Amino acid sequence: MGSEENGKGTGAGSSMQSPRKSNPSKRVTMSGVENVQEVDTTADVKEEGGGLSSPASTAAVTDDGNLAPEEAPVAENGSSNDQTETPAPPKRLTKVERLVGNIEKRRENRMEVSQKARKKFLSICRAKVGGDSSIGIPIAELRTMRDEHRQDGEVGPIFECAVNLSEAIDAKAFYFRDFNEYYLTLQDTYLRRNPFIGAIVGVLAYYICSLILFCGIMGNNSTCPSTAGGPAYEGWLSAIYFASVTISTVGYGDVSVVGSGTEVWRVSIGVAYMVYAMVVAVTVFSSLSSRAMDIAQNTIAPKLEPFLDKWTTMKKSEALAAQLKRVWVFKVVELSLEFLLINLFGMCCAMIVMATTEDGDKIDWSWMTAFYWAVQTTTTIGYGDLDMPFDLRWFNFFFAIVGTTFAASILSSLSDLKTNMKEMRRLYVWKHQEVSMQLIADMEGDGDNSLDEYEFLIGSLLTLEKIQPEDVEEIMDKFRALAGADGIIDQKDVEDHHAKLSTLSKSDIERYNAQQREKMEE
Repeated sequence: MGSEENGKGTGAGSSMQSPRKSNPSKRVTMSGVENVQEVDTTADVKEEGGGLSSPASTAAVTDDGNLAPEEAPVAENGSSNDQTETPAPPKRLTKVERLVGNIEKRRENRMEVSQKARKKFLSICRAKVGGDSSIGIPIAELRTMRDEHRQDGEVGPIFECAVNLSEAIDAKAFYFRDFNEYYLTLQDTYLRRNPFIGAIVGVLAYYICSLILFCGIMGNNSTCPSTAGGPAYEGWLSAIYFASVTISTVGYGDVSVVGSGTEVWRVSIGVAYMVYAMVVAVTVFSSLSSRAMDIAQNTIAPKLEPFLDKWTTMKKSEALAAQLKRVWVFKVVELSLEFLLINLFGMCCAMIVMATTEDGDKIDWSWMTAFYWAVQTTTTIGYGDLDMPFDLRWFNFFFAIVGTTFAASILSSLSDLKTNMKEMRRLYVWKHQEVSMQLIADMEGDGDNSLDEYEFLIGSLLTLEKIQPEDVEEIMDKFRALAGADGIIDQKDVEDHHAKLSTLSKSDIERYNAQQREKMEE
């Protein structure tokens, strides 16, 4: 990593220019090491009045070692009518920001491998170290392994990448567990790239399995009825409806797996089906509902943003308590209206079914009764105290899913409102905190009455409760274990660690390999 220069401008009246320094650095990539050269220049432009304009700039270096062309700073001239404003100096990145950038770049450049290739690569490495993944493989042996598996399909490029990375950082040993976690990633399948499609496939599979179970295998007259004179779709519509009220946990009680019988096998199937429905709801259906909520919010929120900002934007000029109260009231009203709208939608659709079907004429529902039904559906209470027309199932197998999803999101946001308000308060105070001795006293850790970037970062994360003291304690315990007595992780610690692990005998490795062969034979 190139060193950072902290040059300061000279006094007024001086025309001396700061020396130009070139600091080469290295950046590790998946294919090796890449030389990067950064030149920090401080150009002093003398004005007619004797003042100095000294913008710090970072000049790019071309492949031939020359500075890339860039626009020179323009000196201000009071007598000129055509004045050009001097561009602001580029942002100087701190070590923390460069570290974040390096980690993000490493994540983006991870090597994509198949599950089969990664499993084989790890198996080969474990056999080399006797199953102990904390032991590093000497680089000489890693090169030998690369040569042995160079033509071994997808495994060869993985070893090639491992050797390139180790040589780039001049490592003495290769730790395959770390390499697997931080430099490899599984290849994206179609469903991994499109989780929404995968969720749809999973939900459709749930409904198809429900139809096969109730109408094809069990022939249950409750979940898949077939009454004389009834509609042809009576059976499969009831099965789909029952699947929806089960996965949404509404459970009106009007349809039952057990039906008229209480045999052990019926009860066992009912228990298994409930567990299966909850697994689908937690895994597949939750992903589908979250995606649907995101689409709805991304479609509606931009149109309402001008209006919402007026009520939810925190202003520095207004008292914090008054702003928080205004935001809290607005959020409560907003969530209440959303809950009301989804239930009004259910009420209106239910009344349309009542007005257009023969069964609806026989059951006298008022508008308030329909609203009552909609609320007990979206809240998943489902008392089952209302007689519902059969054709309402056409709408309810959809509404039981969508309504409960939206209502659950709204009620969850309402329950999280208190926590979100606290987070908003902490963020507002932190963003508007000015430089002061109180700020230094709150965050500095070594008693020197100053803050460096690391103290400010950790202090801010703790203040905003992005991390907890327990998290810091666990991380620092790990640091102390790696760093030793001097409190710094350096080359000496690496060498001491290698010396400690070199006591592993060949018999230990041979014993592990023999055990693995026995498992494969079994």
